[in-house]
Amino acid sequence: MSRSELAPPRLCQVAICSADAATSMQFYAALLGLRATGSFQVRGPMAARLFEMTAVQGVNYWMADAQAFFQLEFFEFSQPCRLPAATRTRSGYERLFVAVADIDAAVARLQAAGIPVDLTGTVLRDPDGVPVQLVEAEAGGAVGRIIGVRLVVEDLEDAVDYFHRALGLPLSACQPSATVSCDTPRCALDAGEHWIELVHRQGVGAVRPLNEPGLMNVALGVRRPSHFNALYRRVLREGFSSSTPPVGGGLSHVVYLRSRAGLSVELLQLPAWMDAIWGFRAPGRLARLARLLIGGLVGLSARMARASP
Repeated sequence: MSRSELAPPRLCQVAICSADAATSMQFYAALLGLRATGSFQVRGPMAARLFEMTAVQGVNYWMADAQAFFQLEFFEFSQPCRLPAATRTRSGYERLFVAVADIDAAVARLQAAGIPVDLTGTVLRDPDGVPVQLVEAEAGGAVGRIIGVRLVVEDLEDAVDYFHRALGLPLSACQPSATVSCDTPRCALDAGEHWIELVHRQGVGAVRPLNEPGLMNVALGVRRPSHFNALYRRVLREGFSSSTPPVGGGLSHVVYLRSRAGLSVELLQLPAWMDAIWGFRAPGRLARLARLLIGGLVGLSARMARASP
């Protein structure tokens, strides 16, 4: 499949490392009208390799609404990384952009839910300190809707090569002018129903560890295994890397990718009939049963790894 024939993936997930997932989920439920759609234990040697950690123990929680193939994911690790404030100026994922019909009404919803509001201009801070910039725009019938993500990077060329040339996101002209960072070199990319803005900032530090509270990464998703495999091979051909080979049982696949500067992207392949199993919509009885079976297999794998000499 040639580059021109390979359809771009879409942004299907925003992942947040949260010090207190319940508090963060309350914030996004009030702001966006999302509902909890399940959780899953994160543990074992494969998860540790995927996250590039020596060991991992935690839970990830999902939230979604009626928007197809999109979710928020919250990771609550038993041992999060907590860096001193002076070292927190990092490259990587910096803020979310949220469309709301009325900014004052959005703030009032948070206050009515008993959530402390830290608002500067049009920028909120979520419970983990993530800047959330509110944009008055059509929210597609939702209370609020994530429309974009900003990354700050020192090496803009590396970031554009990664997202545009390797992952295949088209250059975008749809970013609202009110959200554009005008005082620095930048690039915007089309990620389906969302956009990703890359902003150059001189002197920012290395990317944060995935288990440091804040924005972790995004997932770019496709539906077909052949599409996933072609994208993954192209990323490697372009000189980028993955923490593990693709993980999955044949029906779905996931891999964590890194740019040369360390920017993390999850590449996900998931058939639509599995959406409810993995939190992209509310689960029914069969999806809950499937989660229990998968969780049991993960737990068995972790126990066998600990028992191995």
